Amino acid sequence: MSQVVRERLMCDPAHVYNPTEAAIHVARYACAREFCKGRRVLDIACGEGYGSYLLAEWGAAKVVGVDTSEVAIGEAQRLFQRPGLEFLRADAIAFAESSGRQFDLIVCLETIEHVDSAEGFLKGLSRLAAEDAILIVSCPNDSVFYDSARPNAPKGNPFHRRRFNFEEFRVVSTKILGPQVRWHVGLPIRGFCSCAVDAEGAIVFSNGPSPYVETVALSGGAVFRPETDDPILPATAAYFLGIWGADLTLSVAAVYPQSMQRYWQPGDLVSSQRTEIDTLRGKTSELLDRLIVAERQIAELRQEASVLIETAARKDATIRLLANEKQIRGRHQSGPIGAAFFLKRFSRSVRRSPNRWARSIAKRAKRLLKRPSSNSEGLS
Repeated sequence: MSQVVRERLMCDPAHVYNPTEAAIHVARYACAREFCKGRRVLDIACGEGYGSYLLAEWGAAKVVGVDTSEVAIGEAQRLFQRPGLEFLRADAIAFAESSGRQFDLIVCLETIEHVDSAEGFLKGLSRLAAEDAILIVSCPNDSVFYDSARPNAPKGNPFHRRRFNFEEFRVVSTKILGPQVRWHVGLPIRGFCSCAVDAEGAIVFSNGPSPYVETVALSGGAVFRPETDDPILPATAAYFLGIWGADLTLSVAAVYPQSMQRYWQPGDLVSSQRTEIDTLRGKTSELLDRLIVAERQIAELRQEASVLIETAARKDATIRLLANEKQIRGRHQSGPIGAAFFLKRFSRSVRRSPNRWARSIAKRAKRLLKRPSSNSEGLS
């Protein structure tokens, strides 16, 4: 990861391409290149899918990229979908614990620092490993990125649940995955490369859906000793990486060329501006993630509110109906009060009629009303 406090490399060609970010991310994936061919590969916490795409390009039989971010998986499916590559939105821990699938190569880069239980997470990964599987797990060295003496260093990473130094990472990982591991550290580099060019003198990069996967494979090279006053130790590295299940020592690199004119220019100003731009883009990406989650929650709440309103309306209608029935029964109930009420209403209405028969009925009703209540019960 870079000094930018964010958790995803944004690969859309519409975004400004940052070759330094490309190099530091792909350098980790490059450790898996030798093991891809013909294997079933899991890329856990794949982000926008550039690494999963490269694993498929490097000869994997099948690649499954998993990430918890709906936005990241959407971008991965939009940018990098190809035969033999599948992207799934799932929580890394839940997938590790419940998937039931088996993989020959598991790539888990910069994920362990995000989980509450590193041991539980690694146990889940081990259950996904087929017999003789290779596991590649990396962890950032947060101490060199955050709260350090470096100018303008961010004050920690809010997305990381805990920090690991090399010894802590070694202890927790070997406890679960075993002691047979090849250790690597990630480091920035300086140097030169010899690149093949076409007839016009241009470097020919592979074609891809994003500049973050358009590369030229390195044929060879050498790593020299550093300057004598710059000791290279795990404590000064950018990240730690272990490979389990492969008896092979690797030294790989992801680099980008520069013109000599750019090489002679001071890079501090350009670097700081790019860092600021990336920081703003990272914040925008995280806000978009939160917005999508919030919109989903709002939609669910609206649906619940609609159901409650409908239920309340049905109950209100039932209450009104019961109230009306009770009122009607009260007015026309059998018994002395109900009979008296009915006869009074009847006598008043027919007394106004000029018909003699009606008046006779009204008189009889009046006499009935004057009888004792015990007799009036018989009128019902």
